[in-house]
Formats: sequence, C-alpha cells, structure tokens
Amino acid sequence: MPSMNGLQLLEEVRARGLAGRVKRFVVLSAAAPEELGWTLPEGLDVRWARKPFRPRELLAALLTVMRDA
Repeated sequence: MPSMNGLQLLEEVRARGLAGRVKRFVVLSAAAPEELGWTLPEGLDVRWARKPFRPRELLAALLTVMRDA
C-alpha cells in the first residue's frame, strides 16, 4: 500500500467505526507484532501468518476467519 502500512490501515478501520463490519487477515513477512513493537488496536479481529507459511496453515487461518464471520 503506497500511503500507509497495515497497522495504519487497521487503526483507520477502527477510527472509522468499521471494526465490527470488516474481517481482516494480515500476513507479515517475518515477524510477529510484538517483535515489531506494534500494539494492535483494540476491537479488531486480526490473524497472523508468518512467512514462509505452508498452504495448509494459510488455509486454516482463512477458514477460521470465515467461520467467525
């Protein structure tokens, strides 16, 4: 995304009151939020998959998000 990173996008979703209406799935390149020093916005449902990930791990995370929708 040219104008913001993923965490900024999540903050914007929360700030606009869309957290309850939008499901998110975030893929990080090599680190967990804690390793990057990120504090995740409250009220957002965020799933993480670390690269490299196996296709089954990605599918399991996506199915979890879809099941919870």
